[in-house]
Amino acid sequence: DVPGDRPEPVRAGQPAAAYRAAQCLLKAEPERAQRLLEHSATGGNPAAQETLGRACIEGAGIDAACAKKWLQPAAAQGRASAMSVLAWLYAREGTPESLSQASKLYRAAAEAGDVAAQNNLGELFETGRGVSREPALALGWYRKGAENGFAPAQFNLARLLAFGIGTERDATAARAWATK
Repeated sequence: DVPGDRPEPVRAGQPAAAYRAAQCLLKAEPERAQRLLEHSATGGNPAAQETLGRACIEGAGIDAACAKKWLQPAAAQGRASAMSVLAWLYAREGTPESLSQASKLYRAAAEAGDVAAQNNLGELFETGRGVSREPALALGWYRKGAENGFAPAQFNLARLLAFGIGTERDATAARAWATK
């Protein structure tokens, strides 16, 4: 028997074990893996919560309510990648309140090193969506993501350098980032 494969109260350490077991069984026994994943997420495992949250937005449609149900507790536990995906959900809603929430989550995730959040926070500062329009800050966040190897941030940094947005024009640096 795999730990966490029973519908009993969650014991200390069990959510993490159930998550690892679910990952091992994903291809061989997908239904069992799903039960373990749900057990782990319900028990508070942020990786399992994020996995279930992402599943709600992948595929044919986006179930934002389902995604938020799982991503919010994972983000509250400080999981940067969950914060970044949750911020994306808020940003796509486009209301002033949701954009404000998105910018806060993107900033927290970006400061924790999430490269997608670094790029997306740069986009908010470049466009002024949910934050004040500050091209120099956009450039800085794009640079962080670019230096961490995130291709969309490398492109965005190259674009701002090429057109002198938030900085002096620098065609040589722009070409170097675009090449990466």
